[in-house]
Amino acid sequence: MPQLKDISGASINNESIQTPTSVFSLQHEDARPCIDLMGGTEAMRRAGEKYIFRKEAEPEKAYTQRIARTVLRNAFAQTLGYYRGQVFSREVALDNKSSGFSEEDMARFRAWAEDVDQRGHNLTSWGGSVFTSGLVSGVTFCLVDYPHIETVTENGVTLYRAADGTMRPKTAAADVQEGWQPYLVHIPAEQVLDCRAEWRNGKRVITHFRYIEIRQEQSKASSWELEDVQYIHAYWPERWEVWKSSVLPGKAGVNFELVAKGRITLDEIPIAVFMPGEPRSDFTARPALMDLAHLNVRHWQATSEQYDLLAYVRLPVWMVTGVDQRIGGDGKPEPLSFGPGNVIYLQQGGGVQSAGVDSASVEAGRQDLRDLEDAMATYGLQIMQNQSMARLTATQVQRETREGNSQLRNWALDFQDFLENCLRLVGKWWGMADGPSVKVNDDFANSANFDYLIQLHDKNMLSKETLAAFAVRLGILPDDFNYTDEVAKLAQDAATVANAGQSFGQSLAQRLGIGGGTSRSGNAGIGAR
Repeated sequence: MPQLKDISGASINNESIQTPTSVFSLQHEDARPCIDLMGGTEAMRRAGEKYIFRKEAEPEKAYTQRIARTVLRNAFAQTLGYYRGQVFSREVALDNKSSGFSEEDMARFRAWAEDVDQRGHNLTSWGGSVFTSGLVSGVTFCLVDYPHIETVTENGVTLYRAADGTMRPKTAAADVQEGWQPYLVHIPAEQVLDCRAEWRNGKRVITHFRYIEIRQEQSKASSWELEDVQYIHAYWPERWEVWKSSVLPGKAGVNFELVAKGRITLDEIPIAVFMPGEPRSDFTARPALMDLAHLNVRHWQATSEQYDLLAYVRLPVWMVTGVDQRIGGDGKPEPLSFGPGNVIYLQQGGGVQSAGVDSASVEAGRQDLRDLEDAMATYGLQIMQNQSMARLTATQVQRETREGNSQLRNWALDFQDFLENCLRLVGKWWGMADGPSVKVNDDFANSANFDYLIQLHDKNMLSKETLAAFAVRLGILPDDFNYTDEVAKLAQDAATVANAGQSFGQSLAQRLGIGGGTSRSGNAGIGAR
């Protein structure tokens, strides 16, 4: 079997090809809560003790039941879905303002944009999924690949081997005839094992990229079964390799076999990177919404605790005094028949009482959940608020394209750059120096959608006071608006209407001295004054 070599050409341990570098191990670990939250209630339940801890001496059956009855309120996924809906509320557009492509070339790019991954997804649909993945993990990758074709160059002309074995010129017309075109392969950060770069001639160049892929293939043991097969894709500036193992990660006896290799005909590894999270290294970052994920995980834990508490409220522990527990013939205590329709006979002075839960504890748990929901809603909306440069870190300032941008708008602009880099690599596969410009929607970011705030309030995820505070920040209410004063005024209005039994308009007219209680209309009263 061929021996794997690293970038320098030195031999390395065959099994080490599947081992992520330390920075990517940390990336995978930190993104795990975000990925689990995106999996919903089912993924959080499967995670078990990773998020909901087992109490001391808690039986496994009781713990399993506690997990099974807990339901996730998924503010994390809801917030990400809203962000995606804002950024991709309009189709991603290709622009030729600065590129200078011919109309024929632009038509070629537009046709390509209708199926960018050879799976039927257009640039907008594919981009929405990748944008979400980038926010979840903090960084995500795209490999701009091209079908593997056997080619040779003769007298400066590139020839390819056709299906009939003949060598033909590889032209744009041949690409169309054979159905060849570049395609985008989204590679989430959790699949990446290594990515390295060096500065060459004043430009940062990726010198190695490696990721893992799990495919389902026909089982050799049975024609009715599929088995998971592990593939490692490795890239260097001058070549690529694919290694295969039927043993999945984490199991003993992993052995890889080189199953494909070839040369990269471009002058770079065709990888584009989208990094909305705070960078930790060249190609890893803290998940962009990690703080929201922590809040949502805590809400998941608090929900489990509250459900457990309510179980004791609904089915409390009962204490029986004045009678000894009976022991059956098998030496085990006999259960006490207790409940509606049953009669219990107790000795003189005996009694039955419940060890109930303090109602204040239940209310405190409910308030804790509400506070967490308010915090999650507030955090998600702050991402859409325009920022002051004074509140930004040095790294964020460098990434600002315009003073006062919201964080979501910055992410949209970063993703626009990412798509343009993908299009640049597509152009290189076609022998072009560059690709067209891309326009991603970012008009939403000047202010948050107030209708969305009202929806959060109606779902009890945002308090009235917080809603009013955001209305002030959005300019809907004046800067000197005072919520406490407004509550007092509303209470006064309600009391006036209730006591007088009249409409608010009539009550307001009386409080302003309009009409003086006569039958004159409001306009007449104003005129009289």
